[in-house]
Amino acid sequence: MKINWIFISLLSGIIGGGITYFLTGDELISLISAIIILVIVLLHNPATRYMRAFYTVMFPLLSNFYFTLSTKTDNFDFKAGLKEMNITTTIILGVIAVLCLVLDYLERNGKLKGPFFTIKKNVAKKVSGTNISINQKIDTTDTDD
Repeated sequence: MKINWIFISLLSGIIGGGITYFLTGDELISLISAIIILVIVLLHNPATRYMRAFYTVMFPLLSNFYFTLSTKTDNFDFKAGLKEMNITTTIILGVIAVLCLVLDYLERNGKLKGPFFTIKKNVAKKVSGTNISINQKIDTTDTDD
């Protein structure tokens, strides 16, 4: 049974608010903590992990271009923002951002199943099919002498 993430968030907020009310006895503080817990759990939905990574990578890229503040007066010169990144860093962060978008698209459409790197284990189960090959080295020397 798959439980909806919104239901999990609501349940977490109610439990957190109940614990806060039990510890403090104040309805306002428990309501605020329930809302904060609800929002935090909603934001940490594992289905949106690639979009969160995309936003995290895009922030330095956008702040490099758009969020630089520079003010100059007669006696005062002020600059604030991120230090300008070189072209290599910008390209690498851009590639990572595009990769996060592709992974998010693949996951939302059900095309991404499991991790990229999987460890193949030998299992003992019934195998059927027409193109089955078993690679085993069998020692045929007679050791009963």
